[in-house]
Amino acid sequence: MKDIEHYIQQAATMENTSVGGSPSYLFGDVVLVNYGALENQYGLCREMSEQVAEQANLLNAQGVRTPRHLGIKREQVTRTNKDGTTWEGNSCWVLQETARGVPYTKYAHNKDLDVQLDMQSRIANAPDKHFEQYSRDLQALFNMGYELKPKNLFYDENVQDGGFTVIDLLGNRQSKPPFDPASTKDVLALYRDLQSAGNCGIHSYDDKASDEQRAISKQVGLRIKQKIFSALEKTIPDFEKHRRDVLRSIPQEALEYFAQNGTEVGDLTLTPQEIEKFNKTANALVDECVRQVANGETPSPGISPFGNVKYNVMGNEPRSLGLQNSWAYHPQRTIFKREDFEHERDFTSAGEKELRENLQVQFENGLELLSENNQSPAMAQAMKEMQKERASREHIKQRERETIEKGDDVW
Repeated sequence: MKDIEHYIQQAATMENTSVGGSPSYLFGDVVLVNYGALENQYGLCREMSEQVAEQANLLNAQGVRTPRHLGIKREQVTRTNKDGTTWEGNSCWVLQETARGVPYTKYAHNKDLDVQLDMQSRIANAPDKHFEQYSRDLQALFNMGYELKPKNLFYDENVQDGGFTVIDLLGNRQSKPPFDPASTKDVLALYRDLQSAGNCGIHSYDDKASDEQRAISKQVGLRIKQKIFSALEKTIPDFEKHRRDVLRSIPQEALEYFAQNGTEVGDLTLTPQEIEKFNKTANALVDECVRQVANGETPSPGISPFGNVKYNVMGNEPRSLGLQNSWAYHPQRTIFKREDFEHERDFTSAGEKELRENLQVQFENGLELLSENNQSPAMAQAMKEMQKERASREHIKQRERETIEKGDDVW
């Protein structure tokens, strides 16, 4: 094989073969990718490319399905803007093995809906070992940083040695710990990532699809979901520890399909022990939020610690920790029953809102209590924002009460 310089020279007269994202140039068994002038995306132009290449090659040698990296070259380039001005930037060329199979866009994006159904069925009929290998691979790549869009996933239908291949590793999660099979949070995150293999059906809102096509696609999609769950079950040690948490993250329609097709589901209502675990996890989250705000911690100068907790932490962590899913099965959630809602999504949204409000009140009470002995500038600013937030909520509630008294709809 020739060195990377040769391929860079050849690429100057070649057609870009990428199905989206950074330009790439296919040379049979190898492909050359150009991450050009990306100063503010993924660090300084893939600043971790060398570390990613080293780790990817190590994992590839261990059987993980991600391409070997064969060469990296950085260079300064001049870019011309639309207005004619120019600026200097970095360009990073990466030479790697060509991923086996075809981009998942072939399975996910077909304008011919009959073809789309056929491609979805191929995935549903794929060998179980392909899904199981995909689960093991994502566990190995968990802290490498990946975006499982169809353009970054390849699939090879060969029954014996085919399967899913992940490309375009970012490396921006390498500072995080590796996948922990004992962590419910990590297992739930892995299960969400595995859903990328099922992103190949007909959307319910596709107005070009017939009712029959939508119905067929839905059933095939449920079969893929069950295969993904089975793969997780087989590749996570001591999976029983997480089983009920994972099942609670699955839509009711899919749970019914699972139960009808051999997967034990049972009553997922929280047991006394699970309620205790729920409360312990929720309390730990609230305590951590109070600590961050009290210490003035925020990931960005553009958002205050209080705002970060309200919008980011409280918005994301309940789902990541499984609290959001568990709340739907919590005995205390009696004012929002599934049968009270026409659509599952409305039931889910109502629960999310209720849990978020409960956690927010608990957080604000904890912050207020701590402020009695903490007079730091960070705490003073947080209390100011909290009072403003409370006033805003009360204003909204007052408007709702007035609207109801007038006999009008709230919305």
